[in-house]
Amino acid sequence: MAAAKKVNASKLANDLYKLKDEIKEAQIALSKTKEAKKLAKLVEKQKDLSEKAENYLLEEEISSVDGGTGKIGINETVVPVVEDWPKFYAFIHKNKAYHMLNKKAKSESVREYWEESGKKIPGVNKFTAKKLSITKGKDS
Repeated sequence: MAAAKKVNASKLANDLYKLKDEIKEAQIALSKTKEAKKLAKLVEKQKDLSEKAENYLLEEEISSVDGGTGKIGINETVVPVVEDWPKFYAFIHKNKAYHMLNKKAKSESVREYWEESGKKIPGVNKFTAKKLSITKGKDS
């Protein structure tokens, strides 16, 4: 078995620190390029248009619009909201439903329980999250 190469930890620490600074300088330089500025503008424009589209669809109560090239729509997802953790934990323990736990209520498991049993879960309420979807239109 070959002996492990001895590492000069001080040199390694210094090299990593210098490299960290060089990377930071390169990131700053790149952020000032025309391409980075153009990308930032495009991202901001997309954010503004997405917000405008979402507001329009919600205000007009329209589920989707197909513009030919692009299609936009609102996707809805039921999301559990735990309002009383002790009650929720008691339910989980009683029913051995630990798959419902994460750092928050596990949406998929809770929705599945609601759909299968039709029963409420103590300490949990729900709201409908809405998210804009952007996909190809029929003419693309």
